[in-house]
Amino acid sequence: EFLAQCVPHIRQEDVLYVLQRLKSLVYQTNLHFLASQGFQCSVSYMTRSIQEDSSTAYLHLKELTDELRAHRERKPRERTPDCDCVMRSDGPEPLWRAGRLNQRAAAQRLMCPGSLLDASNSSGPSFEGQPGTSGLAGRAGNCRCSGRQMENPQQLKNGVCCCPGESNSLSRRDTRNIQKLQDYLLELCKNIKKLRGKEVDFNKDDEASAYIQEDRLTKRAWKIWQKICKLEGRRPDTGFEQDKKFHFAGTPFPAMNAEVERLVNNRKIFPDFTDIRNVVNRVNEQEDLRIPRFEIEILAQDVFSSVGRELQRRRKRDELTNAMAYLDDYSDYGRDPANDDPELRAKLEENDKLYRKRMDDVIQAYVNKQQELKLEPQEVKEEDCDRSPEPDGNISSEDEEDDEKDDSLEDDMKNLEKGLSQNGILQEGGVSERFCMV
Repeated sequence: EFLAQCVPHIRQEDVLYVLQRLKSLVYQTNLHFLASQGFQCSVSYMTRSIQEDSSTAYLHLKELTDELRAHRERKPRERTPDCDCVMRSDGPEPLWRAGRLNQRAAAQRLMCPGSLLDASNSSGPSFEGQPGTSGLAGRAGNCRCSGRQMENPQQLKNGVCCCPGESNSLSRRDTRNIQKLQDYLLELCKNIKKLRGKEVDFNKDDEASAYIQEDRLTKRAWKIWQKICKLEGRRPDTGFEQDKKFHFAGTPFPAMNAEVERLVNNRKIFPDFTDIRNVVNRVNEQEDLRIPRFEIEILAQDVFSSVGRELQRRRKRDELTNAMAYLDDYSDYGRDPANDDPELRAKLEENDKLYRKRMDDVIQAYVNKQQELKLEPQEVKEEDCDRSPEPDGNISSEDEEDDEKDDSLEDDMKNLEKGLSQNGILQEGGVSERFCMV
């Protein structure tokens, strides 16, 4: 049903790529997640959303692929022999072969419209009160589990949704803990939003500043999100472009493209020109490409510029995603007001030209200064590079000490509740009483 509603509203040249991509992701996705009630609810919600507004087809395709990617597992590629070559046996079918057949069947079901929702139509047992998978599941007011409308569904802007559903791979204790963590995360997001709307008061101490409190709650929210992902067996990826693998095809030499990709993906930073030139020289010698010396310099400059533009594009998309996350209403998401206002579009294009001209002038000024002083570029040591911090590095020292002292989930929950109480999030007789460990 989802594909039947989605395919007519996407470009014809994209249909084959979309189907192949979805098939590949479903083959790698955890089977328990595919069979969960939360995933069925999310697909059902997206299908109804596309029926109401066809312009959201690509948006929901992106959400679906992100959710499948977060729950995928690395599975070996199997070679399917011909039917005449299969060895027959009178014994029971091996588990590994049955597992692969199930994975292949799951991928085939995706290609048939309406097959994703077959499990929701079955008269299976109801898992009322248990949390499903976070992410797409449980859209507010639109999630229907076990044939009845949900009451008081909860959804967070960061993609975490609290929707009771089926969880085949989690114990009842884990599902209870996930629900409590999701409730904590919901409270944290509400209070972070309030802190962002406060006026800046320079008379307050640093610890009482809204910025400091927001930073503390944001780090704690990230810690809770990691706990949820650990319990659910999903990847704590944020979906940002900078977190994805860098792909490069800027030269006609596959070996050189692969070396450039390896350089960027291993270092996680923008390489300098010397590193790119060394890669070009090394591949030229190893592959015996016989590129002249003067052409190597030109090729290295082209590769360096192409890599810089791609990394800049990824960074700008991440910044746009962060900026759009502050919006409360997603109804106009993706609709540029400049498309309907020629005067606004002309003004934006004029500002863009002015910005590019000023940036080029500043860069050229430093280039001229380097030539006047006859300065030569120097290699920057790796330990002196401005490396991006790892996701785990966002946790404060206080949280790190808590992790060292307390390894169990119960202790972490108590520490979270204590930290929230100190920040004024948990009110007396309110949230704290409901979140006591059972």
